[in-house]
Amino acid sequence: MNVTIYKNKDGITYGFTVTGHSRYSQKGLDIVCAGVTILVYNAVNSLERFTNDRVEKEIIENGYAKCILPDLKNGKGSKEAIVLLKSTEASMRDIEYSYGSQYVKVTVIKE
Repeated sequence: MNVTIYKNKDGITYGFTVTGHSRYSQKGLDIVCAGVTILVYNAVNSLERFTNDRVEKEIIENGYAKCILPDLKNGKGSKEAIVLLKSTEASMRDIEYSYGSQYVKVTVIKE
């Protein structure tokens, strides 16, 4: 499973994509996949409910999710959105550290 974190030129996280499957365990028992999935849904739901930022999202059940905040990409956006995305990134890294990069690999792309 690959998690890509996108940062603008100032180092502010403005979004992420998740692709693939962790293959930690069989479908329905894969706690790594479940953990990443809940982080994705929590991030998107929290950004939509607790900020006024525009959220561009695409979630496909077959191992693909994307969440981008265009205003943050352009150096605007709310402090709340910044905190929520930092929290999501930190939690994704915690899963990578706890279970190994063979199951979840977090990569950062900075403009």
